[in-house]
Amino acid sequence: MTISRRGILLGATAAGAALLARSRVGRAEAGRFVNPLRIPPLLDGKPGPDGKIYDLNVASGKSEFLSGLATPTLGINGSYLGPTIRCRENDRVTLRVKNDLTELTTLHWHGLRAPAASDGGPHQIVEPGAVWETSFAIRQKASLCWYHSHLMEHTGEQVLRGLAGLFLIEDDQSHSLNLPSDYGVDDIPLVIQDRRFRADGSFDYALAMHDTMMGYKGNVVLVNGTANPHVVLRRQRTRLRVLNGSNSRVYTLGRDDGAELIVIGSDGGLLERLARVSRVRLGPGERVEILVEMQAIRRSD
Repeated sequence: MTISRRGILLGATAAGAALLARSRVGRAEAGRFVNPLRIPPLLDGKPGPDGKIYDLNVASGKSEFLSGLATPTLGINGSYLGPTIRCRENDRVTLRVKNDLTELTTLHWHGLRAPAASDGGPHQIVEPGAVWETSFAIRQKASLCWYHSHLMEHTGEQVLRGLAGLFLIEDDQSHSLNLPSDYGVDDIPLVIQDRRFRADGSFDYALAMHDTMMGYKGNVVLVNGTANPHVVLRRQRTRLRVLNGSNSRVYTLGRDDGAELIVIGSDGGLLERLARVSRVRLGPGERVEILVEMQAIRRSD
């Protein structure tokens, strides 16, 4: 991934990802990072008699990752990936998962302190055409979590096809810190995934022995389901909420100008004190929250 003073250019090689600072968007103009970054819709829930209700519809669809090629995908409330769910500490949430697929699925709340009956693991299968509904109270501080399919023996494949999304928890303390919180403007979600494609545009998930032993790795990196993406920053200070949603690839995030990254949160929530680092290493399923400081651009006209 790359950051310029005009904006963020998000991309990566198959070997990893980097946040690269540049004074102009020359790479994008030369043919890289030309696609506007897709921002998953925000789902705040609707009021119910016992807290907030979140409706999640799992269905198949088609998405265009590579120009002119339609890829069969799975999504939640859309054709690929799911909305970013947001709630607050002490909220009572009701999650209604409707399975409009022709196959079994589940949705697991990764990082949430949910009771076993609400976990959404392999033992809580949602049959085609069925609705699974679960309710529980949010009993944890502000944190960056996520949700994904956890179907026995098909987790990797269903997540690869699109069944994943972010789950944000806020609390009074996180609001008091004046952190960037304008979703999609200065509070930007980044779901990083690597994929392989066949000539017809479909995902290649025919696992060879190396994939089985070392883990599936793709040769195209997607961010929020966007290949070669960029996003223009609207604020000088921006919060990046990053998930490594890949099956097995490890990424290293950094800036090519040597500027530091300000890490404010990890899997467990906000840190007691911020950490200034040059690189962040992120394994599959791991999350990190980063602040980046950018210089304002002065227009010559």
